[in-house]
Amino acid sequence: MRRRLAIAALVTMALAVAGLFVVVAWDASQQEARVRLHFPVSCSAQSQRAFDLATARLHSLRYEESERDYRAIVEAEPSCAMAYWGIAMSRLKRPIAAEPAPDNIRAGREALQSAATTGVADARERAYLAALEVLLGADGPTDWHARTVAYEHAMEALAAHYPQDHEATIFYALALNMSALPSDKSFRNQTKAAELLLVALGDEPDHPGISHYLTYCLSLPSAAVPELAAVEKPNPAASVETALAMLALAAVGAFFVAVLPVWSGKPS
Repeated sequence: MRRRLAIAALVTMALAVAGLFVVVAWDASQQEARVRLHFPVSCSAQSQRAFDLATARLHSLRYEESERDYRAIVEAEPSCAMAYWGIAMSRLKRPIAAEPAPDNIRAGREALQSAATTGVADARERAYLAALEVLLGADGPTDWHARTVAYEHAMEALAAHYPQDHEATIFYALALNMSALPSDKSFRNQTKAAELLLVALGDEPDHPGISHYLTYCLSLPSAAVPELAAVEKPNPAASVETALAMLALAAVGAFFVAVLPVWSGKPS
């Protein structure tokens, strides 16, 4: 009896773990399928498609994947200046949480230098590169906060000059959160960023990054932005993952109930 129970528990655990992998893979593919993001760049049609996907992954906080995708664009089309911008942005990781590591800043600078010497870009794209140069360039303030403030101003100017560029607005909102001081209890930057992002969310409800960036604004009192509670969309796979995890745990328990007496030397 115990042997059959142990075998059944092992089978259940295997199925539950396999199910978790399937659900996670399915959810990732579904998220990418739902993405509606277009960031026009002065590159080939093939590179443009790859750039949109890489930027979606950047917004989804999948930085290693986005950098790999941007580097693939550079290998295929070295003159695509904005691909170098993407590499540098990927190296920022989560700049809201902390200043990037020196190695990441150095890699970002190298990417921007490549964009300046080999890349082709229009005036709008050059504005993106110039703004990031303010943040990561060798010249300028040594204090990271001062750099984030300068970057915020550069992105504000870019977003104002290109009001139809939704990505400029979204990255400006991110810059506002980057430059916000914890000591500022007025939450001016977070409030402004939340306003921009909520408008952007209405225009692009399937954008992969807006909901992430809105969470950066949640240090605000809840009464200040009541809409934020409804920003995060329910994950259709979350309940399935939870059920499978519970099933796996139950199977582990059943397995130990079955085999523990054997391990302890007690007869079954």
